[in-house]
Amino acid sequence: MNTEKKILTTWACSQYLTEEFNLPSVPLFNNSIRQIIRTSIGANKTEKIRIKLSNKCGDVPLQINGASIAISDSQGSGKIKINTTKKITFNNKDSISIPAGEEVYSDFFDFYFEPLTELSITLFYGSRCFSTDKKEEEQKLLITGHPGSRTNTFFEEGNALEKEQFSSENKVAHWYTIAAIEIMTDKERNVIVCFGDSITDGRGSTDDKQDRWTDHLATLGKGNFAVINQGIGGTCVGYHGIRRFQDDVLNQKGISHIIMLYGINDIIYMNSKADVVIDVYKKLIIKARENNLKIYGCTILPFGNFGDYTEEKNSIREEVNYWIRNTSASQGGFDEIIDFEKLTADKNNKKLLATPFDCSDGLHPSANGYKQMATAFNDLTIFL
Repeated sequence: MNTEKKILTTWACSQYLTEEFNLPSVPLFNNSIRQIIRTSIGANKTEKIRIKLSNKCGDVPLQINGASIAISDSQGSGKIKINTTKKITFNNKDSISIPAGEEVYSDFFDFYFEPLTELSITLFYGSRCFSTDKKEEEQKLLITGHPGSRTNTFFEEGNALEKEQFSSENKVAHWYTIAAIEIMTDKERNVIVCFGDSITDGRGSTDDKQDRWTDHLATLGKGNFAVINQGIGGTCVGYHGIRRFQDDVLNQKGISHIIMLYGINDIIYMNSKADVVIDVYKKLIIKARENNLKIYGCTILPFGNFGDYTEEKNSIREEVNYWIRNTSASQGGFDEIIDFEKLTADKNNKKLLATPFDCSDGLHPSANGYKQMATAFNDLTIFL
Protein backbone atom coordinates (compact mmCIF):
# COMPACT_ATOMS: atom_id res chain seq x y z
CA MET A 1 0.00 0.00 0.00
CA ASN A 2 1.37 3.42 -0.98
CA THR A 3 1.17 5.80 1.98
CA GLU A 4 3.34 8.54 0.50
CA LYS A 5 1.74 11.96 0.94
CA LYS A 6 0.84 13.87 -2.19
CA ILE A 7 -0.90 17.17 -2.90
CA LEU A 8 -4.00 17.28 -5.10
CA THR A 9 -5.97 20.31 -6.27
CA THR A 10 -9.72 20.13 -5.55
CA TRP A 11 -10.55 23.61 -6.87
CA ALA A 12 -8.68 26.35 -8.73
CA CYS A 13 -9.28 29.26 -11.09
CA SER A 14 -7.00 30.99 -13.58
CA GLN A 15 -5.59 34.28 -12.33
CA TYR A 16 -5.48 37.46 -14.37
CA LEU A 17 -5.75 41.23 -14.01
CA THR A 18 -9.25 42.31 -13.06
CA GLU A 19 -10.59 44.73 -15.68
CA GLU A 20 -11.76 48.15 -14.49
CA PHE A 21 -15.43 47.28 -15.07
CA ASN A 22 -15.04 44.13 -12.92
CA LEU A 23 -13.46 45.79 -9.89
CA PRO A 24 -15.14 45.34 -6.48
CA SER A 25 -18.31 47.33 -5.85
CA VAL A 26 -16.84 48.53 -2.53
CA PRO A 27 -13.17 48.97 -1.51
CA LEU A 28 -11.38 45.78 -0.51
CA PHE A 29 -9.04 47.56 1.85
CA ASN A 30 -9.85 47.39 5.58
CA ASN A 31 -12.94 45.37 4.63
CA SER A 32 -13.90 41.69 4.39
CA ILE A 33 -15.11 39.68 1.41
CA ARG A 34 -16.76 36.25 1.38
CA GLN A 35 -16.28 34.09 -1.72
CA ILE A 36 -18.00 30.81 -2.54
CA ILE A 37 -16.41 27.90 -4.42
CA ARG A 38 -17.42 24.29 -4.99
CA THR A 39 -14.92 21.50 -4.41
CA SER A 40 -14.62 18.42 -6.59
CA ILE A 41 -12.86 15.84 -4.41
CA GLY A 42 -13.40 15.95 -0.64
CA ALA A 43 -11.04 15.90 2.35
CA ASN A 44 -11.43 13.30 5.08
CA LYS A 45 -10.34 13.50 8.71
CA THR A 46 -6.88 12.09 7.98
CA GLU A 47 -6.14 14.69 5.29
CA LYS A 48 -5.15 18.35 5.46
CA ILE A 49 -5.89 21.25 3.14
CA ARG A 50 -4.39 24.62 2.26
CA ILE A 51 -5.42 27.62 0.16
CA LYS A 52 -3.44 29.62 -2.37
CA LEU A 53 -3.79 33.39 -2.64
CA SER A 54 -2.56 35.45 -5.58
CA ASN A 55 -1.14 38.90 -6.15
CA LYS A 56 0.20 37.81 -9.53
CA CYS A 57 -0.88 40.97 -11.33
CA GLY A 58 -0.28 43.45 -8.52
CA ASP A 59 2.51 46.02 -8.60
CA VAL A 60 2.65 46.51 -4.81
CA PRO A 61 2.38 44.11 -1.84
CA LEU A 62 -1.13 42.96 -0.92
CA GLN A 63 -1.84 42.80 2.81
CA ILE A 64 -4.22 40.13 4.12
CA ASN A 65 -4.93 40.68 7.83
CA GLY A 66 -6.95 37.52 8.33
CA ALA A 67 -8.63 34.61 6.56
CA SER A 68 -11.14 31.92 7.44
CA ILE A 69 -12.94 29.04 5.76
CA ALA A 70 -16.31 27.44 6.43
CA ILE A 71 -18.93 25.30 4.77
CA SER A 72 -21.43 27.47 2.92
CA ASP A 73 -24.96 27.31 4.34
CA SER A 74 -26.87 27.66 1.07
CA GLN A 75 -26.22 28.60 -2.53
CA GLY A 76 -25.84 32.30 -3.22
CA SER A 77 -26.66 33.39 0.34
CA GLY A 78 -23.40 34.66 1.83
CA LYS A 79 -24.27 32.62 4.94
CA ILE A 80 -21.97 30.01 6.47
CA LYS A 81 -22.43 27.10 8.85
CA ILE A 82 -20.83 29.00 11.67
CA ASN A 83 -19.78 25.94 13.68
CA THR A 84 -17.57 24.83 10.76
CA THR A 85 -15.51 28.06 10.70
CA LYS A 86 -11.75 27.53 10.71
CA LYS A 87 -9.07 30.20 10.95
CA ILE A 88 -6.44 30.09 8.22
CA THR A 89 -2.83 30.92 9.07
CA PHE A 90 0.29 31.74 7.08
CA ASN A 91 3.58 30.63 8.62
CA ASN A 92 1.62 30.31 11.89
CA LYS A 93 0.48 33.95 11.66
CA ASP A 94 -2.98 35.37 11.02
CA SER A 95 -1.73 37.88 8.45
CA ILE A 96 0.41 37.79 5.32
CA SER A 97 1.84 40.36 2.94
CA ILE A 98 1.79 38.94 -0.59
CA PRO A 99 4.62 40.48 -2.64
CA ALA A 100 3.83 42.06 -5.98
CA GLY A 101 3.71 39.48 -8.75
CA GLU A 102 3.66 36.51 -6.39
CA GLU A 103 1.36 33.87 -4.92
CA VAL A 104 1.41 32.38 -1.42
CA TYR A 105 0.13 29.29 0.34
CA SER A 106 -1.48 29.07 3.72
CA ASP A 107 -0.34 26.53 6.29
CA PHE A 108 -1.90 23.09 5.95
CA PHE A 109 -4.80 22.58 8.36
CA ASP A 110 -7.49 20.07 9.25
CA PHE A 111 -10.83 20.71 7.54
CA TYR A 112 -13.26 17.95 6.68
CA PHE A 113 -15.73 18.20 3.79
CA GLU A 114 -17.49 15.83 1.44
CA PRO A 115 -16.92 15.89 -2.34
CA LEU A 116 -18.92 18.55 -4.23
CA THR A 117 -19.22 20.76 -1.14
CA GLU A 118 -19.60 24.53 -1.42
CA LEU A 119 -17.02 26.25 0.76
CA SER A 120 -16.84 29.88 1.82
CA ILE A 121 -13.48 31.67 2.03
CA THR A 122 -13.53 34.98 3.91
CA LEU A 123 -10.62 37.43 3.59
CA PHE A 124 -9.99 40.53 5.69
CA TYR A 125 -7.81 42.94 3.72
CA GLY A 126 -5.32 45.36 5.21
CA SER A 127 -4.71 48.96 4.27
CA ARG A 128 -4.06 49.78 0.65
CA CYS A 129 -0.43 50.04 -0.44
CA PHE A 130 0.79 52.45 -3.09
CA SER A 131 3.58 52.15 -5.60
CA THR A 132 6.46 54.39 -4.58
CA ASP A 133 7.37 55.32 -8.15
CA LYS A 134 4.04 56.95 -9.00
CA LYS A 135 2.17 59.99 -7.77
CA GLU A 136 -0.97 59.15 -5.78
CA GLU A 137 -3.25 60.55 -8.46
CA GLU A 138 -1.63 58.20 -10.99
CA GLN A 139 -2.20 55.07 -8.92
CA LYS A 140 -4.24 52.30 -10.49
CA LEU A 141 -5.78 49.50 -8.52
CA LEU A 142 -4.29 46.27 -9.87
CA ILE A 143 -6.28 43.40 -8.41
CA THR A 144 -5.60 39.80 -9.32
CA GLY A 145 -8.63 37.58 -9.61
CA HIS A 146 -11.03 35.69 -11.82
CA PRO A 147 -14.03 37.81 -12.86
CA GLY A 148 -15.88 34.88 -14.46
CA SER A 149 -16.70 33.27 -11.11
CA ARG A 150 -20.39 32.49 -11.83
CA THR A 151 -20.87 32.77 -8.06
CA ASN A 152 -21.50 35.87 -5.98
CA THR A 153 -18.96 37.46 -3.65
CA PHE A 154 -20.20 39.39 -0.60
CA PHE A 155 -18.71 42.42 1.18
CA GLU A 156 -18.79 43.66 4.78
CA GLU A 157 -17.07 46.57 6.50
CA GLY A 158 -14.10 45.85 8.75
CA ASN A 159 -13.18 42.46 10.15
CA ALA A 160 -16.11 40.10 9.54
CA LEU A 161 -14.21 36.80 9.50
CA GLU A 162 -16.52 35.19 12.04
CA LYS A 163 -19.78 36.71 10.87
CA GLU A 164 -22.42 34.11 10.04
CA GLN A 165 -24.40 36.06 7.45
CA PHE A 166 -23.00 38.63 5.03
CA SER A 167 -25.35 41.23 3.63
CA SER A 168 -26.53 40.81 0.04
CA GLU A 169 -26.61 44.60 -0.39
CA ASN A 170 -23.14 44.61 -1.95
CA LYS A 171 -22.31 41.58 -4.06
CA VAL A 172 -20.64 40.90 -7.39
CA ALA A 173 -20.15 37.72 -9.41
CA HIS A 174 -16.34 37.87 -9.40
CA TRP A 175 -13.53 36.23 -7.44
CA TYR A 176 -10.57 38.17 -6.06
CA THR A 177 -7.22 36.94 -4.70
CA ILE A 178 -8.24 33.29 -4.14
CA ALA A 179 -6.49 30.91 -6.53
CA ALA A 180 -6.70 27.28 -5.33
CA ILE A 181 -7.59 24.80 -2.61
CA GLU A 182 -5.31 21.79 -2.28
CA ILE A 183 -5.45 18.58 -0.26
CA MET A 184 -2.54 16.68 1.28
CA THR A 185 -3.43 13.00 1.07
CA ASP A 186 -2.11 9.48 0.69
CA LYS A 187 -5.00 8.55 -1.62
CA GLU A 188 -4.55 7.98 -5.33
CA ARG A 189 -6.99 10.24 -7.21
CA ASN A 190 -6.62 11.79 -10.63
CA VAL A 191 -6.86 15.52 -11.30
CA ILE A 192 -8.44 16.70 -14.56
CA VAL A 193 -7.71 20.24 -15.75
CA CYS A 194 -10.33 21.68 -18.13
CA PHE A 195 -8.53 24.24 -20.28
CA GLY A 196 -10.28 26.71 -22.54
CA ASP A 197 -12.11 29.97 -23.11
CA SER A 198 -15.52 31.34 -22.07
CA ILE A 199 -17.39 28.11 -22.85
CA THR A 200 -15.22 26.33 -20.29
CA ASP A 201 -15.34 29.36 -17.97
CA GLY A 202 -19.14 28.99 -18.07
CA ARG A 203 -20.58 32.04 -19.79
CA GLY A 204 -24.31 31.40 -20.18
CA SER A 205 -24.51 29.22 -17.06
CA THR A 206 -26.50 30.23 -13.98
CA ASP A 207 -24.87 32.28 -11.22
CA ASP A 208 -24.64 30.39 -7.91
CA LYS A 209 -25.94 27.13 -9.42
CA GLN A 210 -22.63 25.45 -10.36
CA ASP A 211 -23.94 24.30 -13.73
CA ARG A 212 -21.02 24.72 -16.14
CA TRP A 213 -20.10 21.60 -18.13
CA THR A 214 -17.10 21.19 -15.85
CA ASP A 215 -19.39 21.22 -12.79
CA HIS A 216 -21.52 18.48 -14.32
CA LEU A 217 -18.39 16.42 -14.96
CA ALA A 218 -17.35 16.82 -11.32
CA THR A 219 -20.83 15.75 -10.21
CA LEU A 220 -20.60 12.65 -12.38
CA GLY A 221 -17.21 11.88 -10.84
CA LYS A 222 -18.67 11.81 -7.29
CA GLY A 223 -15.30 12.69 -5.79
CA ASN A 224 -13.43 9.84 -7.46
CA PHE A 225 -11.38 12.40 -9.40
CA ALA A 226 -10.85 16.15 -9.21
CA VAL A 227 -12.10 18.55 -11.90
CA ILE A 228 -10.37 21.92 -12.20
CA ASN A 229 -11.81 24.70 -14.39
CA GLN A 230 -9.05 26.77 -15.98
CA GLY A 231 -11.12 28.61 -18.56
CA ILE A 232 -10.75 32.34 -19.26
CA GLY A 233 -13.34 34.12 -21.38
CA GLY A 234 -12.20 35.93 -24.51
CA THR A 235 -8.87 34.12 -24.80
CA CYS A 236 -7.26 32.46 -27.82
CA VAL A 237 -5.38 29.18 -27.70
CA GLY A 238 -2.73 30.48 -30.09
CA TYR A 239 -1.82 33.41 -27.86
CA HIS A 240 -3.12 33.12 -24.30
CA GLY A 241 -3.33 29.33 -24.27
CA ILE A 242 0.32 28.86 -25.17
CA ARG A 243 1.42 31.48 -22.62
CA ARG A 244 -0.60 30.19 -19.67
CA PHE A 245 -0.26 26.44 -20.26
CA GLN A 246 2.56 26.10 -17.76
CA ASP A 247 0.96 28.05 -14.88
CA ASP A 248 -2.68 27.16 -15.37
CA VAL A 249 -2.30 23.55 -16.46
CA LEU A 250 1.05 21.92 -15.81
CA ASN A 251 1.58 23.57 -12.42
CA GLN A 252 -1.71 22.28 -10.96
CA LYS A 253 -1.01 19.82 -8.17
CA GLY A 254 -1.61 16.16 -8.98
CA ILE A 255 -2.66 16.74 -12.59
CA SER A 256 -3.16 13.58 -14.62
CA HIS A 257 -5.51 14.59 -17.48
CA ILE A 258 -6.22 17.66 -19.61
CA ILE A 259 -9.50 18.34 -21.43
CA MET A 260 -9.01 21.13 -23.96
CA LEU A 261 -11.88 23.04 -25.57
CA TYR A 262 -10.14 25.96 -27.26
CA GLY A 263 -9.90 27.73 -30.59
CA ILE A 264 -13.21 29.39 -31.47
CA ASN A 265 -11.89 32.86 -30.57
CA ASP A 266 -8.83 32.30 -32.77
CA ILE A 267 -11.18 31.61 -35.68
CA ILE A 268 -13.70 34.40 -34.99
CA TYR A 269 -11.47 37.25 -33.83
CA MET A 270 -7.91 36.44 -34.95
CA ASN A 271 -8.96 35.12 -38.38
CA SER A 272 -6.67 32.13 -37.78
CA LYS A 273 -6.65 29.43 -40.42
CA ALA A 274 -7.20 25.80 -39.51
CA ASP A 275 -3.53 24.83 -39.85
CA VAL A 276 -2.56 27.58 -37.39
CA VAL A 277 -4.99 26.35 -34.72
CA ILE A 278 -4.02 22.72 -35.35
CA ASP A 279 -0.32 23.57 -35.05
CA VAL A 280 -0.98 25.02 -31.58
CA TYR A 281 -2.88 21.87 -30.62
CA LYS A 282 0.11 19.77 -31.70
CA LYS A 283 2.50 21.83 -29.59
CA LEU A 284 0.32 21.53 -26.48
CA ILE A 285 -0.18 17.80 -27.05
CA ILE A 286 3.61 17.38 -27.15
CA LYS A 287 4.00 19.36 -23.91
CA ALA A 288 1.34 17.24 -22.23
CA ARG A 289 3.03 14.00 -23.28
CA GLU A 290 6.42 15.27 -22.15
CA ASN A 291 4.82 15.57 -18.70
CA ASN A 292 3.21 12.09 -18.88
CA LEU A 293 -0.30 13.53 -19.07
CA LYS A 294 -3.32 12.38 -21.02
CA ILE A 295 -4.79 15.16 -23.16
CA TYR A 296 -8.32 14.96 -24.56
CA GLY A 297 -9.54 17.24 -27.34
CA CYS A 298 -13.03 18.69 -27.69
CA THR A 299 -14.68 19.55 -30.98
CA ILE A 300 -15.55 23.25 -31.36
CA LEU A 301 -19.26 24.07 -31.00
CA PRO A 302 -21.38 25.59 -33.82
CA PHE A 303 -21.79 29.38 -33.91
CA GLY A 304 -24.01 30.02 -36.94
CA ASN A 305 -26.31 32.48 -35.15
CA PHE A 306 -23.45 34.53 -33.68
CA GLY A 307 -22.99 38.05 -34.99
CA ASP A 308 -19.44 37.49 -36.28
CA TYR A 309 -20.31 34.31 -38.16
CA THR A 310 -19.18 33.84 -41.74
CA GLU A 311 -19.22 30.77 -43.97
CA GLU A 312 -15.44 30.98 -44.30
CA LYS A 313 -14.95 30.96 -40.50
CA ASN A 314 -17.32 28.05 -40.17
CA SER A 315 -15.41 26.06 -42.77
CA ILE A 316 -12.25 26.64 -40.72
CA ARG A 317 -14.05 25.36 -37.61
CA GLU A 318 -15.18 22.27 -39.51
CA GLU A 319 -11.65 21.64 -40.76
CA VAL A 320 -10.28 21.87 -37.21
CA ASN A 321 -12.98 19.50 -35.96
CA TYR A 322 -12.20 17.04 -38.76
CA TRP A 323 -8.56 16.99 -37.64
CA ILE A 324 -9.57 16.47 -33.99
CA ARG A 325 -11.83 13.53 -34.88
CA ASN A 326 -9.61 11.86 -37.42
CA THR A 327 -6.06 12.23 -36.10
CA SER A 328 -5.01 9.41 -33.81
CA ALA A 329 -2.72 9.79 -30.82
CA SER A 330 0.01 7.92 -32.70
CA GLN A 331 -0.29 10.53 -35.48
CA GLY A 332 0.12 13.42 -33.01
CA GLY A 333 -3.55 13.86 -32.16
CA PHE A 334 -5.41 13.79 -28.87
CA ASP A 335 -5.66 10.70 -26.66
CA GLU A 336 -9.47 10.83 -26.59
CA ILE A 337 -12.10 12.89 -28.42
CA ILE A 338 -14.97 14.67 -26.62
CA ASP A 339 -17.48 15.45 -29.38
CA PHE A 340 -19.32 18.48 -28.02
CA GLU A 341 -20.31 19.65 -31.51
CA LYS A 342 -22.25 16.48 -32.21
CA LEU A 343 -24.21 16.84 -28.96
CA THR A 344 -25.11 20.52 -29.26
CA ALA A 345 -25.67 21.14 -32.98
CA ASP A 346 -29.13 21.68 -34.40
CA LYS A 347 -30.21 18.44 -36.09
CA ASN A 348 -31.48 20.28 -39.16
CA ASN A 349 -28.59 22.72 -39.49
CA LYS A 350 -25.27 21.68 -37.97
CA LYS A 351 -23.90 25.19 -38.32
CA LEU A 352 -26.16 26.28 -35.44
CA LEU A 353 -26.39 25.53 -31.76
CA ALA A 354 -29.69 23.80 -31.11
CA THR A 355 -32.14 26.33 -29.67
CA PRO A 356 -32.58 24.59 -26.28
CA PHE A 357 -28.79 24.63 -25.84
CA ASP A 358 -28.18 28.25 -26.92
CA CYS A 359 -27.93 30.98 -24.26
CA SER A 360 -29.37 33.34 -26.96
CA ASP A 361 -26.16 34.77 -28.46
CA GLY A 362 -25.56 31.91 -30.89
CA LEU A 363 -22.12 31.12 -29.45
CA HIS A 364 -22.35 30.20 -25.77
CA PRO A 365 -24.40 27.31 -24.41
CA SER A 366 -27.26 27.83 -21.98
CA ALA A 367 -27.47 26.00 -18.66
CA ASN A 368 -29.29 23.24 -20.56
CA GLY A 369 -26.54 23.30 -23.16
CA TYR A 370 -23.85 22.73 -20.53
CA LYS A 371 -25.86 19.83 -19.11
CA GLN A 372 -26.14 18.39 -22.60
CA MET A 373 -22.38 18.71 -23.11
CA ALA A 374 -21.80 16.60 -20.00
CA THR A 375 -23.61 13.67 -21.62
CA ALA A 376 -20.38 13.22 -23.59
CA PHE A 377 -18.88 11.73 -20.45
CA ASN A 378 -20.71 8.43 -20.51
CA ASP A 379 -17.48 6.50 -19.94
CA LEU A 380 -15.76 7.84 -16.84
CA THR A 381 -13.15 5.08 -16.92
CA ILE A 382 -11.09 7.30 -19.23
CA PHE A 383 -10.37 9.46 -16.15
CA LEU A 384 -9.56 6.66 -13.71
